[in-house]
Amino acid sequence: MKKFLTPAVLALAVGFGASAASAATVSGKIERIDPKGHTFVVNKREFHANPHSNSLRMHDGQKVHVTYHMSHGRRIATEVKAA
Repeated sequence: MKKFLTPAVLALAVGFGASAASAATVSGKIERIDPKGHTFVVNKREFHANPHSNSLRMHDGQKVHVTYHMSHGRRIATEVKAA
């Protein structure tokens, strides 16, 4: 039993670590930008941006591709490109 359990637990831990670190992408139009809160909304999803990134220089209605990861239940934009 122990010979089976150790590899299974290790595989499970590696699987969770890989999925938590992976990035996701979404495409759509910017619906709203909050420069003071460093957030913007695409497809009814709120993203938090680095205050020094180009994402807050974009405008409402602009089509974008957003790469992000989840951190503490928040979507953190790592890259925002015009579509």
